[in-house]
Amino acid sequence: MSRDALGEVLTESRGGRTVLVRRMLVAPAAVESIVTELTAAMKLEAASIFHPTDVKVDGGLVTVTTQAEEGHSLRGLLTTLAATGEKLPVSHCTWLAIKVLEALEHAHAQRVFHGRLSPEHVVLTPIGEVRVTGFGLEAAAAHLVKPQSKTDPAFAYVAPEQVGSRGVGSSTDVFAVGAMLAEALLGRPLFLEDTFAQTFDAVTSRPLPAFREARDNVPKALDEALQWALDKDADRRSPRPEALRQRLEAFQGMLDVGDRIKPYEHPKRLADLMRLRMKKADAALDVTSAEPVKAQKATKRRRPVLALLRLMFVAMSGLLGWKVFTDWRELEPQVRAKIPPDVLARLGIDPIAQRTAGAEQHSGPRGAGEDVVPLPLDAGVEAVDAGTEVEVPDVGAPEPRPARLTVESVPPKATVVLDGKSLGVTPLTEVELAAGEHTLVVTSKKPKIEVSQTLSVAEGEVKKVSFKLRGR
Repeated sequence: MSRDALGEVLTESRGGRTVLVRRMLVAPAAVESIVTELTAAMKLEAASIFHPTDVKVDGGLVTVTTQAEEGHSLRGLLTTLAATGEKLPVSHCTWLAIKVLEALEHAHAQRVFHGRLSPEHVVLTPIGEVRVTGFGLEAAAAHLVKPQSKTDPAFAYVAPEQVGSRGVGSSTDVFAVGAMLAEALLGRPLFLEDTFAQTFDAVTSRPLPAFREARDNVPKALDEALQWALDKDADRRSPRPEALRQRLEAFQGMLDVGDRIKPYEHPKRLADLMRLRMKKADAALDVTSAEPVKAQKATKRRRPVLALLRLMFVAMSGLLGWKVFTDWRELEPQVRAKIPPDVLARLGIDPIAQRTAGAEQHSGPRGAGEDVVPLPLDAGVEAVDAGTEVEVPDVGAPEPRPARLTVESVPPKATVVLDGKSLGVTPLTEVELAAGEHTLVVTSKKPKIEVSQTLSVAEGEVKKVSFKLRGR
């Protein structure tokens, strides 16, 4: 669940499709006009429009179900590019505006006006297609019991006459498209400010910038089209979406050539841009909050039984560890007594001392003058009587530990000969050899190079040598 300026928004999966469920608390007296507007928006069947599919009313609570699709909002794309100092190519900006105008043409033909169009309501699918959402929410926004945010960026795209009592019409949606096109070109919102009052003041009285001076590659025709779409006087503004669309299409080909983009490449390039710059796509919301909408985290259910089992496991592990630690002195002689003599010799442990320790542990109390006879190591051999001589095998000195040699070469696959004996081809890893001096010969075929080196290794030493066999 998430929240925006109009209320709560839930993303649900129904029949394999993603839908948005919006809940708004409105003035009960305005419910009829709100339902009428949403019912008209439900009749929009264009592929470029995500329209409402169901409306339910419970007192002043209006629940609206709307189509949705995985993707990113235009707001998300513009914000991401602005954070890295990037801007959309000019031809991308006008192409997006043309697609939004086409969706508005279909809606206006059925006398359905948006009234709240903003970058939050323009959705870019993972394959770069353009969808418009948020139809039917204008009346609800005007009769909210309590707005959910301090600012609503949709008001930065309303026409000046909407602030008064003239209402919504074709030219008001055209003004919103012009404001979005200007934002895409400049990389920043044209009228959006921190408060409602500042935003309304900017919409109604702030003069328009010279777009040709604000950004390179903006032709005079595009500058004039923007001035026409953003005229504060509704009577001088472009009256219908198709009028502005035709004007933009007249020089769209010139912009494509300037940006080296073919007309059919816009969706693919936008999809590639989103994949490279943005995170995984989420269900695009028709949100109206400038801040990112954060989903509420579900409260984790506590499981007392599982917590108790974890506590018992930790306690038992601690007790077992403490038991082993305290009993190790008694267990150590028994464990070492079972180690074969040759292993003890390799580890550098005196086997006789270990046998004596084992004998002291297993022998009973002895009287004065009694001789101590060590017990044999092998299990199953009967203990000898006291006073009997036991022959202790002479295990001799520990065997010397071999050294280990690793040989690498560039290029690899070079032949290695140690003291006249072939070891193989490089790379060789930890080859055992006796301590002392050795002669190492490394030969490569291509290029034909032979390198000889004298090595001196100590007992148990691990040594690594590398050869660069390159032609001179």
